[in-house]
Amino acid sequence: MSIHTYKYALHVIILLLLLSGCAKRGMLVKCTQNDYENFFKVYKPYCEIEHISGNGDIEIVNKNNNMFGKFSIVYSKKENRWAITIYGVFGMVLSEIEIRGDSFSISSSILEKPIKSTIKKFDLEGFTGIPLDAEYIPFLSTGRVCIKSLGPSISCIKRSGNLTEFTIDKGNKKIKFAWNRKDKRMIYFKSDEENMQTSLETTFSNYKNMDGLQLPYTILLSIKGKKEGYLKLTYRFLSVK
Repeated sequence: MSIHTYKYALHVIILLLLLSGCAKRGMLVKCTQNDYENFFKVYKPYCEIEHISGNGDIEIVNKNNNMFGKFSIVYSKKENRWAITIYGVFGMVLSEIEIRGDSFSISSSILEKPIKSTIKKFDLEGFTGIPLDAEYIPFLSTGRVCIKSLGPSISCIKRSGNLTEFTIDKGNKKIKFAWNRKDKRMIYFKSDEENMQTSLETTFSNYKNMDGLQLPYTILLSIKGKKEGYLKLTYRFLSVK
């Protein structure tokens, strides 16, 4: 794989990891239209996480390029730190991505030097509507998100027994995602004033019970638009506290 392709793959990883923060675990929270205060009170216990650790297999595909390997993930609310390490053949570290406080870094033996910047300079929120912060990223691991963090302009509509849909208004951008409990599928998309659309479909499967929580062990994220590809994480171990 070329350095250019590898750099692109790293950015795809970050994008998919962050975009997937909109997903929540397989439960349906009743939400009365405009009754957000009560909704957040009911939902809050399900999005509070102190620590996450896990590892498993990772697969990244971008057009005709693909990368396979292992990964480990760790999150600590106390340290305000989130990190993922990607391993290749024979356990060689391919890259390390870390977000700590208001800064993030990407290091790899393929890169000439580590990529370091601040969250403010990396304007992913402008694209996804999801804050780039260590507190919000770890929900990829459990399929849960602190919806209140997405802002006061969120609205919630319960359409059926299996489907819950959320819409977030960010000025000239609208972000919408829906959770289907029956199919365990999250569909996420955003649109802007130019009607450009990028969609991300997240599928959670292989749910297992750990300490009373149903946690997904396989997560497939497919992004479609100008840049297409997918990221698949299959956990071998996952601990949530």
